[in-house]
Amino acid sequence: MTLKQEPETAGALAESTKDGPKDVPERPTYAQVRQFVEDVTFLREREGRAATAADDDAEVSPIAVLRASAARLLEDRDQLLEELRKLETSKLRAQKLLASFGRL
Repeated sequence: MTLKQEPETAGALAESTKDGPKDVPERPTYAQVRQFVEDVTFLREREGRAATAADDDAEVSPIAVLRASAARLLEDRDQLLEELRKLETSKLRAQKLLASFGRL
């Protein structure tokens, strides 16, 4: 018994539907594949930038703002204490000068 081989046709691989055979999907062209790859690359880069922006936004979270404010307040307090020490030193000098004028 010999098997006869039927020639392949486009319709032979097509799926059948109630309306008849369905067309075989075309293979994508090189340009279509390349465009798809470029689109995927673009979307991944955009996701990466969005993730980076989200990280930057996380630094602007309320806790981060409070920490930054607390650090600035501590710096301001240190500067004010230094100014107060300078003023007290100046006050003592002024009192000594006044006392020396009173002796004259």
